[in-house]
Amino acid sequence: MSTEERTEKVLGLSREALVPIGLEVREVEITPAGRRTVVRVLVERPLPDPDDGVTPVEPVDLDQVADATQLVSAAIDADDPFGAQPYTLEVSSPGVDRPLTELAHYRRAVGRLVELRGVEGTEPRTARVLRVEDELIVLADDAAEGGERSCTLAEAGTGTVQVEFRR
Repeated sequence: MSTEERTEKVLGLSREALVPIGLEVREVEITPAGRRTVVRVLVERPLPDPDDGVTPVEPVDLDQVADATQLVSAAIDADDPFGAQPYTLEVSSPGVDRPLTELAHYRRAVGRLVELRGVEGTEPRTARVLRVEDELIVLADDAAEGGERSCTLAEAGTGTVQVEFRR
């Protein structure tokens, strides 16, 4: 079985295994590491309602990652796509270091402070994501009329969530 076939197989097994705990598989990556294979599965909570661009999405907590690890491990072991080849399973969430490159990423960051790098030649700026509506990201901006500023994904560019110790 090729790496691509194994990746698709693990993706399907993981998606099915995580249905009971309400998590989605964002990505599966399979990498050879010496005699072993490293299987990385990224999970996150589903967006509540695709049309609701206001409600914050809670991040996956450590207990959910532990539950997901057990379920995915059991599913892989039952199907045995690696045969006798040993593998190491790593289940995690994308975390705050994931670049925000899609509207869904910004949707998951509602209520959070983000740094936007914008298009080349513009200064990075930091703002709180208020909501995502249609194709626009609405940010808090005290200098703008109404205290809000909207931008498209192209205008926002790549963003990163900023860790806040106090709000």
